[in-house]
Amino acid sequence: MPLLPVCLTPLVAAVEVGGSALLGQATLAQAPLAQADGGGGGNPLASFLPIVAMGLLAYFLFVVPQRTKDKKFQQMLDGLKENDRIVTTGGLHGVVTSIQRDAGRLTLRIDETTGAKVRVAMWAIDSVVNEEK
Repeated sequence: MPLLPVCLTPLVAAVEVGGSALLGQATLAQAPLAQADGGGGGNPLASFLPIVAMGLLAYFLFVVPQRTKDKKFQQMLDGLKENDRIVTTGGLHGVVTSIQRDAGRLTLRIDETTGAKVRVAMWAIDSVVNEEK
C-alpha cells in the first residue's frame, strides 16, 4: 500500500475491500467536499457570540459589584470625621482624633486611659461603628 496522508487511508482501505473502483472514486471525490464543509459555514460573527456573552457575564459578576463596593467605601471615607469610632481591617478599635486626607492617613486613640494613639492608613478602615444599635 502506498504512503498516503492519514485522512485518506480509510478511503483507500474501503476501495481495496469493496473491490469496486467506482465506489472508491466516489468516496475519494467526496472527501475534499466533506473537509471543506466542516470548517467555515455560517455567519462568522456567530462564533464570537459566546465570547461576548462570557465577557458581559464577567463584567456584571465582577466589575459592577466591585465598583459599587468602592463607591460605598469612598462615601464612608468622605463622611469620616473626628470622634467617630472605627474598626480597622487589622481589628483595632479606636476613636478618630485627626484626619490627614492629603496624606491618606488618620490618627486613632486606641486606649482611653493612657491616651495611646496610632496612625493608620485610610484604606485600612473597615467600618465606622454606630453607637445606636
